[in-house]
Amino acid sequence: MNKYEQLSNLILERIHQEEYPPDSFLPSERKLMAEFGVTRDTIRSALKSLESTGYIEKIPARGSKVIAHDKIDFFVSDLSGTSEKYHSENHSFNTEILSLKKMIVDEQLRENSGFSLGESVWYLLRRRLLNGRALILEVDYLRTAVVPELTKEIINQSLYRYLENQLHLKLNCSKKEISVENITTPIAQYLDLGKHEKNIFVVRNWAYLTNYTHFQYTESWHQVDSFKFVLLADRPMN
Repeated sequence: MNKYEQLSNLILERIHQEEYPPDSFLPSERKLMAEFGVTRDTIRSALKSLESTGYIEKIPARGSKVIAHDKIDFFVSDLSGTSEKYHSENHSFNTEILSLKKMIVDEQLRENSGFSLGESVWYLLRRRLLNGRALILEVDYLRTAVVPELTKEIINQSLYRYLENQLHLKLNCSKKEISVENITTPIAQYLDLGKHEKNIFVVRNWAYLTNYTHFQYTESWHQVDSFKFVLLADRPMN
């Protein structure tokens, strides 16, 4: 890792810990040079990296201002569709359908999803734009035995409403796994990420009907600094 990248990560850590709180200004270049014992070029490269990833803003004659980031709640225990989730939170929300087709479950998908090898599924690739930024990439696999017909028009209206209101399916529960993983080029090309971002939230979801039929498997990638994951837990009744 280059010296400026190490410095950039250290300043970013201080931003996250609010040692440099939102809307405050970073110390001057001269003070940063004295504190870290590096050249002005190294300081400027580190600040340029933070600016390109949206953490600071250069204000002429004033310095580098820390940008406030209001993270969006992602409710882990919620089975609502993504469009229902974010429309209800009054965010500017748009979805781009990048691909919709049928495919056959191969060995890799069987291992990840739990579907049977060789069965037919819908492959649905979508990009989610929140407040004008592409922050989520999502791929869904739905069993055609459960969902025989699917069109872009149906999806644009709301996939889950179609399943419940038109197909009269009763959605029950889901299992989610959340991890932080390295960003790969095939994922990064679809999202608005800073060139120095290295990690991304990955959410894997297995959804079931009330008769415990497994009908959907989803993988989604979320830009790290835009979301916080929220779990609501009920105390069991005796």
